[in-house]
This record gives sequence, structure tokens and C-alpha cells, in this order.
Amino acid sequence: RPLTLYGRWKEKVPPEGRPKTIALPGEGTKGSPLYLDRALQAGHRDLVAVEGVFDAALLQARGDTRVVAYVAASFSDLQVETLVRRKVRSVTLCGDPDAGGDRGTLSNVEKLSRAGVLPYVMPRLPDEMDPDDFVNRHGIDAWRKRVQEAVPGSVFRAGLALEGVTPTSPEKERREAVERVLVVLEDLVG
Repeated sequence: RPLTLYGRWKEKVPPEGRPKTIALPGEGTKGSPLYLDRALQAGHRDLVAVEGVFDAALLQARGDTRVVAYVAASFSDLQVETLVRRKVRSVTLCGDPDAGGDRGTLSNVEKLSRAGVLPYVMPRLPDEMDPDDFVNRHGIDAWRKRVQEAVPGSVFRAGLALEGVTPTSPEKERREAVERVLVVLEDLVG
């Protein structure tokens, strides 16, 4: 049964005052990631998640039946509950290559980890390309290769904690980075 309907402005940037995407309002409309039904019907328990409706639609059409969309900056709590209930083992994340996508990816790693779903993070897409742009330019095989290059969510979080710190950084900065990594280690399960 349908949960909602999505729409997106036809140009990349909508007119001033118009939202880029719209969905029907209401409780539970984001209770399941878009295309989760297709991924599960194809027998997948290890998924790939993207932000956008068109990203997921194009990837599904090009044959990557593992792809679902959270249709926001990050998964909703209801979507994560649905993934757990449907026994999804892992989710490889590909947020949009912008500040919102980066924050959403970190949020997704934390939410999925807490729920017992293994998160992986793909390398950030180049040249500010969304997944659909990347596949249109480089092809589905290049997409699949990037999915295979994903790192565990804990490695992604540790990399963020160490970002900008080098062996030649001041002692104080290196110690603070170690403390941030220790926080990541405390959250590890298994």
C-alpha cells in the first residue's frame, strides 16, 4: 500500500521560494525507505542507500536492485525500525556530496549502528555529482566499483575524528584527535 507520493522540481534548482522536492504530509509517510520493497523482493539484505528519489530510481532502472532512498538528509527513526524489522544486515551509504549529505551520512552511521545494522560509507562522489549524475557520466560499473570501496562506519567516523591532523600537527591537536577516536572506539559493538 502506498505511504506517500513524491515530486521534484524539473530543474536542478527550483524557483525562489519553491521546494526542490515535496511529499504528502502525514504520520508514517517516511516509515519505509523508498524502494525497500523492491530490494527485499530481489532477495537483498545488504542494501545501498542514497538521499534522492531520482538517484534511487535511476539506479534501480540501471539494475542495482540493492538501492533504496531515505528521501531526506538521513534515515528517519521509523525507516531504521523498518530496516531492523525486515532483517536488513548492512547498509552502504552514499549521501550527496555536500555539507548536508556529510552530516546526514554521519547521522546515518550512528543511527544504524545503534540499531544493530552494519553501516558502510562509500567514498564521496567527485565534482559535486549526485549518484544519478555520477551514473549518467561514468556508468553503472563505475558505480558498483565505488560501492565496493565502501569502508565500515566506524572507520568513517574515526577518519572524521582525525581529519586535518598529521604526525606534524601540534601535540595538543594530536591528543585531542586521539580522544575523539577513543569515543568512536567506545561505541563499537562486536
